[in-house]
Amino acid sequence: MNIESKQIGQRIKEATKAAGFSQRKLAEKLGVTDSAVSAWMNGDARMSEEGYAFVSELTGKSIDYFITGRDAGSPKAMVADQPEIYSPGGKSIAAACEIKMKGQTPQEQLEFIQNIMEAIWKR
Repeated sequence: MNIESKQIGQRIKEATKAAGFSQRKLAEKLGVTDSAVSAWMNGDARMSEEGYAFVSELTGKSIDYFITGRDAGSPKAMVADQPEIYSPGGKSIAAACEIKMKGQTPQEQLEFIQNIMEAIWKR
């Protein structure tokens, strides 16, 4: 795994520890093995999108936080400090995300975020 995976794992580790969850306790809550949680926290394996959503709920941190390190409340806030990132149409990715997610159901928003996460992991 790359350095981004290690950073994501470190954020998972810190957030779950701050929320009072040991690796074992987190594994029990998620219904996975201790070694799976350890692999996520070490950046050696990728957590599922559902896992991110569950850990986000347990810790009070956004999925954005785990992926980017910024606990942004919206896609616009997530990339607001990165003006060099633009979509092909010339609009910022943040603006494109806000437009795309507006009026979507929570399930549609989750699917949209999953697609973004997959694109990030493929980098």
